[in-house]
Amino acid sequence: MSDPVNPMDIPGLLRGMSKLPLNPVENPELMKRFVDVDDTRAAFEQFQRDFADARWLNHGAIVIATGRTQTGKTALLYRCAQWLKANLGAPGKEVLVLDCTRVPVTAGKAIEERMREVCATLKEELFAAGVILDDRLLSADSPQAIISRLAKAVIPEVVVVVVLPPSDDLTSEITQYAQLVPKRVMLLTETAFVVKAEEAYSLVERSRAVSSVLELGPLRAADGDLFYRARRKLYPPDAAVPEPTEGTLERIITARDTTIGDLQKLIWEVYDDIPRRNDAVPAVTYEHITDFYFRKASHGGRR
Repeated sequence: MSDPVNPMDIPGLLRGMSKLPLNPVENPELMKRFVDVDDTRAAFEQFQRDFADARWLNHGAIVIATGRTQTGKTALLYRCAQWLKANLGAPGKEVLVLDCTRVPVTAGKAIEERMREVCATLKEELFAAGVILDDRLLSADSPQAIISRLAKAVIPEVVVVVVLPPSDDLTSEITQYAQLVPKRVMLLTETAFVVKAEEAYSLVERSRAVSSVLELGPLRAADGDLFYRARRKLYPPDAAVPEPTEGTLERIITARDTTIGDLQKLIWEVYDDIPRRNDAVPAVTYEHITDFYFRKASHGGRR
């Protein structure tokens, strides 16, 4: 008998990386792996409409993904950035995506300090990419000096797209970035604190940049099976994957607001637990999932 397969693992990625946000900027093949559950299709299509016209380059842009934690905001922004690389629609222009999400900023730091750390990384990445015309950018050390000078400091053929770290509850940080963004630059940011589009737009109302707010929310009842099936299809039909019984994932989702991140983590952990069981698991039931969590809780969160 073949070894059990975790349907949440994505072929080609290291085991467990599927629990991280899909990042097609690093691996363009992952564009095929997105599943349009909850509001992701509507949000992505909105981005495509908002930036199909390349005239936004004359003003710069700021994009805000909103929604509670684990709704897929980071993955959506990566998806948007990769789509823009392939579909800018401006002849003679190349999109350079700079990922600043790993900059170790925390909400406990002042906004100016957070922005300074992000911009230091941004400056390093730009010089490493060899796209800087004006070496004076090297000596600039404030966010205001670095971001506002990008249009003149970066070679004209390059469009800079920056994926920023989450702003969390520091929403005024978004306002400060929005007021700085120059032409040929797009800033992609996210917040779990503001979840309504009208509130997010109010943060950037004084900016001259083209703004777009992408809203994400919890899953719908049918999204559980849709997501599972899409992941299961990545493996051969005869792979050792016990099927969830009918209605199990829907029951999980409707029991409380469940996000795509919640569901992905849940399924991954349950299927990761199956090889550790002493009994055969012909199917994954609701009772099987609750048993897993009771055992996990009894061990202080460890299986």
